[in-house]
Amino acid sequence: KAISNERLPRKSLRNTDKLILPAKGTLAHRKLDDLFFRKHSTLGPHHSIGSKLKFVRVHCEPNIYVVDDFLTATEMDHFRRKIEAGKFQKSFVDQVSSTSAEKDEKVCFDGSHRTSTFLSFTKQHDSVIARIERRVADECLSLPISSVEALQLVRYKPKQFFGVHHDLGDFDEARGTVELPRKSCWSRRRLVTFFCYLNESDGATHFPEAGNLRVQPRPGRAVVFANMLENGDPDCRTIHAGEPPTKLKYGVNIWVCEDYH
Repeated sequence: KAISNERLPRKSLRNTDKLILPAKGTLAHRKLDDLFFRKHSTLGPHHSIGSKLKFVRVHCEPNIYVVDDFLTATEMDHFRRKIEAGKFQKSFVDQVSSTSAEKDEKVCFDGSHRTSTFLSFTKQHDSVIARIERRVADECLSLPISSVEALQLVRYKPKQFFGVHHDLGDFDEARGTVELPRKSCWSRRRLVTFFCYLNESDGATHFPEAGNLRVQPRPGRAVVFANMLENGDPDCRTIHAGEPPTKLKYGVNIWVCEDYH
């Protein structure tokens, strides 16, 4: 599981052993159902409820989408300026057992599994980033903006990569399972991933359990998928990998998380 370095203020937690999804009947649940839980037999354009963006379904069960022009030219220029001014840090993964205490969370630098670097931002870091957060939360999913984790910009130099992993929990390759993390005050549990590409490159996002789907980077494109099933269990079919490019690749992780309010 990839992790940003933002930590959240302590809050009281309930139902720590279950992943809490929006209540049935709400617009947020209808949108999640429409995009990810409902069975579809055809690929191609899919207009998400209430969104002006064109979601193109590129795989069914699990439903995975590509949204071209998700980021505007102005937004991509904004991130390029951040890249020029920023100091990238070595990427890491977290390993959180659902039975461990919060203080047992381990940050792992694993050069055999993840070799990219990253920049992280604070929530609503500036007006441009806040607008992107609102687009994901409100327009796409009808969720509160608080459910969007602080954005993370990642850089892959030639031959750098991120091995097969899952954005919600620890992936056990031997068993082919994903462990649902214990609810924590310090790390949010991720329901949906929007990964946005900032430049033309190779180094596809590979989904080995979704027909070996490979989504190719294009400027402004987002690949969108759910990390969970309708019952709140992790969806093991959306494990994925960032394949090594032959030239620089930049992307932005946007994670929509379980809301603790």
